Amino acid sequence: MIVTLTLLCAVGCANPSPAEKLKENFEYWSNKPGYVCATMAGRDYCFEERLIMAQNWQTDDAPGFLLNVPVSDPEIVDCNKRDYLLQSDQFKPFPSVVVSFGERKGGGIDSKTGEIWVDSTEKYFDRMYQKFYGTLDLELNDVVIFPHQPITYYGLNCVKTKPDAMLQQEAFCQVGKYGDLPPPHFFSCKRDGSVPNPGCQNTMFYRDMHFNISFNKKCAPHHALIRQWVVEFVDRMEVTRENK
Repeated sequence: MIVTLTLLCAVGCANPSPAEKLKENFEYWSNKPGYVCATMAGRDYCFEERLIMAQNWQTDDAPGFLLNVPVSDPEIVDCNKRDYLLQSDQFKPFPSVVVSFGERKGGGIDSKTGEIWVDSTEKYFDRMYQKFYGTLDLELNDVVIFPHQPITYYGLNCVKTKPDAMLQQEAFCQVGKYGDLPPPHFFSCKRDGSVPNPGCQNTMFYRDMHFNISFNKKCAPHHALIRQWVVEFVDRMEVTRENK
């Protein structure tokens, strides 16, 4: 659809493409040597370059980063050791969890009106929430069993997943609503034996940003502490305009 719109604009269309529309108020800058900063969801953040695995500068339609978030809690350092030690030589291994985060947006063109629409992180959460609870026609990646079959999973009230689901998850969990504190999140882990090194995924929503937190399954009992660690890290990285 974006390609089609680009071709139309080549013959005189002045309207911005969905991707261009999404990049409004999109800003990266250098705060000081060794740091990269970004405006995300109306706030300013700066991160050390050594922590940055990737930045959505030219590839994505909304600002965000892929980071190694440092951890120092001895239990998390130990349980996630295999994951951070397997990182490429490009990044010097140090105790951390991998976190991708930023504004989560979608966009397109309304087929009836031709209007360009831009989604928000909150609407993205709403779609995940509705899929989880079966209020949308499309099930959650064809993973969750409907009607729900409740199960307790690492201290959370979760639901069973389909045994033949492609993602091979043991259970799927949803906690909280948008804007809640602690932040709402979706949580799942790979089944033992599904891959050589099974891990967990926590999708969290905080400060109008979308977080994907990845860690070794051995750390699953510490999922709440890991989310808290990530929240506290991001809060510390916020800067004021005077510090640019």
